[in-house]
Amino acid sequence: MVRRGTGETWANVYARLYGDKDIANDGYLPKLVRRSLRAQLRGVAFFEISKLYPALTMSERALVSEFPWEMTRAYAYSWKAERLCLTIYKGSTANDESDACRHFVWAGLLTSHFGPRFSVTVLDAHEDTLLQSVEEKAMDLANNRAGVLACENLRLISQCNGENLLKTFLDSLVQKRLIVLSPRGKKFK
Repeated sequence: MVRRGTGETWANVYARLYGDKDIANDGYLPKLVRRSLRAQLRGVAFFEISKLYPALTMSERALVSEFPWEMTRAYAYSWKAERLCLTIYKGSTANDESDACRHFVWAGLLTSHFGPRFSVTVLDAHEDTLLQSVEEKAMDLANNRAGVLACENLRLISQCNGENLLKTFLDSLVQKRLIVLSPRGKKFK
């Protein structure tokens, strides 16, 4: 647990438990991840994460039950992807360039940490919902695959990180290699 007056943060606890310095150096953990860490430190069952985050798809819930540590990390990477994309976009909406960015970068971050096989499993589970149209799902899946492939290419030169993923995303967007259903044009910061 984080003890007052020690200077320890939840990001440090996360790094200690998971050995993930990238998230710890980022210094930010979303509320759900902090709650999950508290639960883990108290010995509460991991499947409780699905109660903390009720919007999980059934496929994601199954993965949480089977891979609780990994899915907590995957969730933290989704927030990191969101923050990275907000550095180039004013806001975050569905089906536009910011949505493509989130999916691309999240897929890349997952691939960097877990490799392509588990990343694709997580990403597919996230898209396994009836709440979006077939077109929206196709957009998200295509941009996920592009992010996985981009990270694999960047890993060949040992440079799959958030900054390089953003650069690769922007290049892919300009070259129209990504799918955007509702283009908004340039809404960069």
